[in-house]
Amino acid sequence: MEWYWIALISAGGVYLLLGLILFCFPIYKVKDPVRIEAKKDKLIIGTHRGGSWERVENTLPAFRNSKDIGVDMFELDVRLTKDKQVVVHHDQSLVRLTGQDIDVEDTNYEDLPTCTNEIRYPMGDGVYRLKPNIDDGKIPLLRDVFEEFPEIPMNIDLKGGSSEHLFEVYKMIVEFQREGITFFGDMNNKKNIQAQEMGKDAGIGSFSSLWYTTRTVLLYLFGLLQFFPFRHQILWFPLFGRKTLNAIYEHSGRKCLVWFLLKIVVCITWLCKPMFWHLRKRGVLVMIFTVNSEDELIRARKYPIDGFITDAPTEIIRALYSNGGQIETDIPMIRSTELRE
Repeated sequence: MEWYWIALISAGGVYLLLGLILFCFPIYKVKDPVRIEAKKDKLIIGTHRGGSWERVENTLPAFRNSKDIGVDMFELDVRLTKDKQVVVHHDQSLVRLTGQDIDVEDTNYEDLPTCTNEIRYPMGDGVYRLKPNIDDGKIPLLRDVFEEFPEIPMNIDLKGGSSEHLFEVYKMIVEFQREGITFFGDMNNKKNIQAQEMGKDAGIGSFSSLWYTTRTVLLYLFGLLQFFPFRHQILWFPLFGRKTLNAIYEHSGRKCLVWFLLKIVVCITWLCKPMFWHLRKRGVLVMIFTVNSEDELIRARKYPIDGFITDAPTEIIRALYSNGGQIETDIPMIRSTELRE
């Protein structure tokens, strides 16, 4: 055998061995890992927009319902009004929730309309009907949410806002001394980097953007992830359940292409089990979105994750304890705080 073949095989062997060692015993760890104590079972359970299947999304009644149920964290979205008020609202336009086709940023807070009696879900797979004497239909200020729920961890999506919008949210987090239990960022990578840079000195954590999550998956699939640092505290990863997949498929134009892409995403999610385990070893909080049925819960429990968010917290928590206290799983779950101690 020629010498260069020996050198190539030797180098490949060293690379594989080193990669395996670093994958199992990572050297790039998160400096300030997230610590959220899970109340239910060993999974962190959060509500997506406060639990949009049980109350009007991103409203105070929704967050109150989540707190009463006993969830561990809130996921919410914020935008800036024309008069520079930070409000909790997902869409740029108010049309889906209020029926009025105006943008949040073009409207003063006092002029924001209330929600209609029926609200279409984002994926178009149903409607939520306001509950009399429970839902008030008002779009709340972020300040009001912070004041009413001072101890509940929150993940805040900035929804691609301006630098002024980012700074207003940052100031409010610091004002309410929520640096250790509030994490903010944006799915837009450029905006997300700005949020991370602004928050890191104050100890405010960030989550991975869509681009950064895709980059992480590609590095993992090519066997390179263990050689690169991970700069965020939280990884959000999609879990497409059957209902969500059907909704995306039915409301898409190119059905064959969408069906093919969704199947690829499902396969990649299954392949990412070791990646989740590796990132948790680094101190990254691995969270899945969204789990809205018992079938999706059973599927989520087969992944080595820290937790998930849901639109239907009552149903999910009931399902979690419907089988003798917990749902069977083939992977032992580790409480996030135990993992990092």
